[in-house]
Amino acid sequence: MPIAVVAQQWDEARALIPGSTTVESLFANLEKQLFFKYWCQANPETVFDALLSNSPLPSRYAA
Repeated sequence: MPIAVVAQQWDEARALIPGSTTVESLFANLEKQLFFKYWCQANPETVFDALLSNSPLPSRYAA
């Protein structure tokens, strides 16, 4: 489950989950793992909007 998008051009990560979500509730009954996917040259706004709306993600190598 995506929890945030981090982009070099942003001052801070943009969360996809409520700010009140705790680590405990996020990983309840799951093995504790954190995984990052890098979307190369894709516009981070497009990636964030796609994740937020549950739409298809852009190509990882979009210009």
